[in-house]
Amino acid sequence: MGKTTVNGGEASHAVVDTALLECRGLNVGYGKLTVARDISFTLGPGKVLTILGPNGAGKTTLLMTLAGFLPPCAGSIALNGKQVRGSSPRRMNQAGMILVPDFRALFTELTPIQNLKLAAPRGADIDPVLELFPALSRREKLRTGDLSGGEQQMLAIARALVQSPKLLLIDEMSMGLAPIAVESLMPVIRQVADERGASVIMVEQHVQLALEVADEAMVLVHGSIVLSGPAEQYRHDTSAVESAYMSGSVSSA
Repeated sequence: MGKTTVNGGEASHAVVDTALLECRGLNVGYGKLTVARDISFTLGPGKVLTILGPNGAGKTTLLMTLAGFLPPCAGSIALNGKQVRGSSPRRMNQAGMILVPDFRALFTELTPIQNLKLAAPRGADIDPVLELFPALSRREKLRTGDLSGGEQQMLAIARALVQSPKLLLIDEMSMGLAPIAVESLMPVIRQVADERGASVIMVEQHVQLALEVADEAMVLVHGSIVLSGPAEQYRHDTSAVESAYMSGSVSSA
């Protein structure tokens, strides 16, 4: 059986039969500019990984690379044991890797239901997803552009979920939202992993809220993994995370 690892270090706390996602020696960036380097980790089915770190650390670039929008500069990406390095966004989407970008990319002139039906495969039932976000059903006749920021973020996640992702990539879910809105969304991420078996990689600035729902945590600083381990280890004592932000010193659980 494979074990969850980060940067090549074995983490005995999380043993999985098969890694859903495996990254090895991954360098990401834009052309000749490398933004993050030597990113290595595995993620099992139904697990939530939160990627933390200051602005400019390479978090969004990593998600964009995983989703196929940017080619890797070096290294490998395997999904369900199959190498997918350099695949197009469409192929990554078809393989079950769905990105929720920080700008949401919604059709603001359409209603929430129309947005969901456009994203759903032909004949798919959107009702189970609406049950996760009852507020959207109450706004079904409004233009999406008239929804609150929290409701738009609900819709962005719901639109990803109607595509039945194997791996959900969420970039800065809390951006521009009030803390109370973030608190209402975080439990849904845990529910998606536990009940639907989808894995989630979540880039987040609300450290404590992210740690509450995550299985694993990773801190990126200046493009390198400087801290990694089980989220539970940092949940009640975030001092190690805070030190990693400040010092950039490498540590692994």
